[in-house]
Amino acid sequence: MPSLSVNSLTRQPEYTPHGGEDRLVPYSPRWYLTKVVLRYMSLLLASTLVVTSVINSRQVDQHFTIDWSMAWKGTLPIAVLVALYDYAELIVFRMRRRARRGMHPSVTVAADLSIWILGSVGLAINVLHADGVLALLILHTKFTYVLDSDGTDISYEDVKVVPTALDTTADLLLLFIVIIHFVLFVRACVETKQKNDARPSARGRGSFIYVHIPSHGDEADDSDN
Repeated sequence: MPSLSVNSLTRQPEYTPHGGEDRLVPYSPRWYLTKVVLRYMSLLLASTLVVTSVINSRQVDQHFTIDWSMAWKGTLPIAVLVALYDYAELIVFRMRRRARRGMHPSVTVAADLSIWILGSVGLAINVLHADGVLALLILHTKFTYVLDSDGTDISYEDVKVVPTALDTTADLLLLFIVIIHFVLFVRACVETKQKNDARPSARGRGSFIYVHIPSHGDEADDSDN
């Protein structure tokens, strides 16, 4: 009696999943370690940026409190957002350490893209503030004319501020955060594509077709009929 093995009826996975769980994105030890390290680096940078932004916010300017110290508004909210998200991602890595997984790639794409865009905008605000362009625009938008303490108009040179070491540190921290999350965003896009490409083949895994193979007894019955 001919027989078919189980392997001939079922479709084998394309790769062996890590941790005994079926996964659509292949496990890469190098990239897994890289993502964890980058998350820790981003969390450390964001925490440092929070402290730097708070210290920067205590500076007071004589021109309607509009100077470089206002730039903390472009860094503090972003720093808090990044710190909370990175901390949540590291918790997920910890909870799913046996499967070597983090958050869903689609969530990572949206979050890292948002942080990258917001960080770039915040960095641009800081640069404009340092050059005095933003401060001058705010002043002449709110007031028909602006007079300094001695009665003269406030000019571009009056609002142009030379960044301090603390200001430069905040900008560098934000720049590194933007770069890190851009790298994580690109990697999340790659994993999302791998996941989408693997879905059609994943739907067929484990499927089988019943095939009737006549035995010698069946052939004898057919001959009698």
